[in-house]
Amino acid sequence: MEVSYYLVRFDVLDAQEDFNKMVSALGSLPGMNVIPSESGGVVIAVEGTKLTSQFRLADFKLSPTADKHATMLLSCEQTNLAILTFFRRLAADFGYGVFSTTLGSFLPTDLGLNDVSAMVVKEKGTIVFNAKSFKPIFGYEDGFRFYAQSARDQTIHIINPALLDYFAEFGTDKRPVPEFSYQVADTLQQFVAMHNAEIIPVDFYEYYGRNLKIINYSFMNIWRVRRKIFIKPFLFEYEKTKQSYEMVSGERAAVHFADKVRKGENLDTALKRIIREELKVGNDYVRAKVGHKVEFDRDREGRLIPRLFVSVYMQEIPKTKKIREQSKRGWTSLDRAPQNM
Repeated sequence: MEVSYYLVRFDVLDAQEDFNKMVSALGSLPGMNVIPSESGGVVIAVEGTKLTSQFRLADFKLSPTADKHATMLLSCEQTNLAILTFFRRLAADFGYGVFSTTLGSFLPTDLGLNDVSAMVVKEKGTIVFNAKSFKPIFGYEDGFRFYAQSARDQTIHIINPALLDYFAEFGTDKRPVPEFSYQVADTLQQFVAMHNAEIIPVDFYEYYGRNLKIINYSFMNIWRVRRKIFIKPFLFEYEKTKQSYEMVSGERAAVHFADKVRKGENLDTALKRIIREELKVGNDYVRAKVGHKVEFDRDREGRLIPRLFVSVYMQEIPKTKKIREQSKRGWTSLDRAPQNM
């Protein structure tokens, strides 16, 4: 069975130059035969296999209202994971995303996370997925770490690899097992955007039974805050056509502010206050990420206070007057309230 992928770049209208460079890169690889085709593209054959792929320029729009963008088309055998992985790496080097026509979605930028349609899933694993009403979408090369789509509501779940292994070995049935999975995204497109933003759990038990609202890479306690913490939030908005979260920015700098977790707040309630009262762009956010970086600064009393860098992801951000002004100005402090401690 043949599957197709579009290579898409939004900041380039003419892909001819990029296409020529990619074909040249293909031809320089040992064991890779690149043959011109009648369609104006090339046929790619890998020595020692019977698998071939076709690669050419293409006229494709992600949606009827989308701006024009550069596109190329890769057609290959469904299980030709090696070619797909190579093209995903090549696409990333040239600033292209890889769009699966089968999934109707871009693939994640993480090259270790594969499109299941290009993998060979073990038969026992397939039986388990069917019994539990899931369709595997993306998987790692070890063959037992998957993200799957629920047949009930199309949401995306992370699958427990230990239970998948157990059921594959000893059999399963349709009875629900809560520890088999948990939801990580509402839709496939949202999942890809979130995974690229590193706000999807990679290890099952990392967030099993825990709140997914904030992915915390700082490891500071953000839910029971017992000390003063400065925060610097950065706003991101979902871009439907690109299926990605884009930083809200202006001519000079990203829109971001300085504030703190106030007395009686945790990080979640502090972010909601900033969004609702300070920025006036909504009442809630989709998800947030606390970065690895922690820096210290002194407060008005001279005490050393940690500062967290927080990316805040929203479905849509109204372009209010305050946001427009901030995008031209850059950094702003919202720290006008009395000190916590």
